[in-house]
Amino acid sequence: MKTTAKQRRPKEVGYDTLTPLAFDQITVAASQANTAVQARIPLGLDFKCLRATVVPGGAIAGLTSFNVVVGSAAESGTAPDDTSDYANGGVWTKAAAGNKMFSSDEAVTNTADLLQTFTPTNPDAIYAQGTELTLRIVSTAGGAGTLQGILWGKFVDTQPTKPMAAAHGFNPATDL
Repeated sequence: MKTTAKQRRPKEVGYDTLTPLAFDQITVAASQANTAVQARIPLGLDFKCLRATVVPGGAIAGLTSFNVVVGSAAESGTAPDDTSDYANGGVWTKAAAGNKMFSSDEAVTNTADLLQTFTPTNPDAIYAQGTELTLRIVSTAGGAGTLQGILWGKFVDTQPTKPMAAAHGFNPATDL
């Protein structure tokens, strides 16, 4: 008997498991606008972000705020809450290019090694596989120091009853 449910193996990425995704540590430069991409996280699977943590470091100064945006496009609204469920035929609402994780830039306290945690505007938003999340900051003319950003969330399976090969677009009849 053939099953359409995906097989789960212990060494695979776990769905619905708290997972940290870290941006590369960045150097805070003077007069940064939130239009400049500071760091990237490519997404291999659909992801929901539950919290974001930032830690300023070094001789931190002039850092005022940060945001996380889908891709390198200009900001174009907040990532929408996903309101779907398994009963609606698999229609999922996902964040589009330019969507922000926070409705406005989040203020950062300029204290070295002070862990600061933020909740996204819509923590149920889904960031699609194959896209990237980009870290954007705003700093003043006196900007200095470093910043480490970490996203805390979970990978979600938006096609739970589709066979693994079909979920990734692989069709043995035509792809071999």
